[in-house]
Amino acid sequence: MRGTIGPEMARALVAAGAVALVAIPALVHRGGKARTSSAGKTGLERVLLGLVSIAFLASLVWIATPLLGFADYPLRPLAFLAGAGLLLLGLWLLYRSHADLGRSWSITLALREDHRLVTKGLYRHVRHPMYLALLCYGAGQTLVLPNWLAGPAYFAAFLLLVGFRTGPEERMMEARFGADYRAYRTRTGRLLPVKLLAPSRLLPGLPPGTVAPAQELETRMLAEGDPVPDVTLTGMDGQPVSLSAFRGNKLVLYFYPKDDTSGCTREAKEFTALAGEFEKAGTWILGVSKDDPKKHAKFTEKYDLGIKLASDMDGSVCEAFGTWGQKSLYGRKYMGIDRATFLIDRDGTLARAWRKVKVPGHVEEVLAAARELP
Repeated sequence: MRGTIGPEMARALVAAGAVALVAIPALVHRGGKARTSSAGKTGLERVLLGLVSIAFLASLVWIATPLLGFADYPLRPLAFLAGAGLLLLGLWLLYRSHADLGRSWSITLALREDHRLVTKGLYRHVRHPMYLALLCYGAGQTLVLPNWLAGPAYFAAFLLLVGFRTGPEERMMEARFGADYRAYRTRTGRLLPVKLLAPSRLLPGLPPGTVAPAQELETRMLAEGDPVPDVTLTGMDGQPVSLSAFRGNKLVLYFYPKDDTSGCTREAKEFTALAGEFEKAGTWILGVSKDDPKKHAKFTEKYDLGIKLASDMDGSVCEAFGTWGQKSLYGRKYMGIDRATFLIDRDGTLARAWRKVKVPGHVEEVLAAARELP
């Protein structure tokens, strides 16, 4: 193997990778330009992008000149093969990331005027697949290029850039897209899919399959098919109400913003009107808001509601189910509960989820789903 894998092969692979690294964005985004609506590069970002560029050029210097030859070391065939795999993986991820992102891509920390929240393709599982792609590429180059300086330079420089950019980028996205981005963030990993991070999403020391308390679940939004956490709410009588108490029955858990407001009143009255049908379907109904038990009791009495209501006064359950987010009314932004409904099966698994609920026709749709659920 040593006879077939040598420095010339390393040079050829690194050169081809460098060409692909530059060509992929140019080919995917050719002909597409858009103005940016946020500020461009900051001073620190310029420095870090400069370091990444220098690190990239270092590999080209190694390919074309003997200037960095003093830092060469013997090429290791197994490391070369592993690095080649990482290079190819990185380039594929880079292509897919650019293709999925489309016109929403920008080289700087900036949002385009037509920027949209992309959640398809790789972005369905990872918030920063492009960063993951370039880190894979850099790790691959580290193994392929047998030089102590040029080999790891790109990976090290880009790792610094990622560390600087991810936090501000996510805050910028949250400021633009609000609750939609927070919901997206809770069900995705930053660089790796959430599923690959399990059981690290669980509390340290808990056995596999154990679900963490609600306050520990901020980083992941529940999806259909997930086990529902055994969170505890406060009933109208002041007593704790745990979701585990409903095991063996189906449960409609619906979140609403506030007692005795028009939309919330209509929704509660419509659930009440069909409560008998839900009972025939073996399904309990539990409404949740941050109102205290006394307000729930007054709300129930005023409209003669025939459903159970519970309080999540600290907001931990809303956070666990991804229903707490930024809202806007007449230009004023504030935090509140997003109207959402969750249908939980007899085993405590989330069967259906409705988010950003519009009240008209919603209760009938939930009832139809409850009837279909065994």
